[in-house]
Amino acid sequence: MPQGLRECFAYYGTVPANPRWSWSARTPDGSAVAVTLWQDRLFRQGNQLIYDDFAIDTKAWSPRLGNKERLENLQWARDHSSGRFRVIIRIAKDLNQQPEMRGQRTTCSLIFG
Repeated sequence: MPQGLRECFAYYGTVPANPRWSWSARTPDGSAVAVTLWQDRLFRQGNQLIYDDFAIDTKAWSPRLGNKERLENLQWARDHSSGRFRVIIRIAKDLNQQPEMRGQRTTCSLIFG
């Protein structure tokens, strides 16, 4: 499995709008979406996999271009792919830091789609 973010986007055939700030990407034909998620915000509840970032202070990152693109790509997946998307897991080195300061390791995981 690829380990870097760029390699993970390529693994899924997706192309980010900007390799430096994109948190998600689509394939050129729009058939698939890949989204980055933080591993520590994923958990199981029964047979469902839940991503929860409601308790996180979003002021620092919600206006960023990467987040805006991520929301657009999630809406695309909802409207064109029955809500299915591919997941790229970001693993924080320091869980006590805000996302941009956490440091990370990346792995591709086909969870949805």
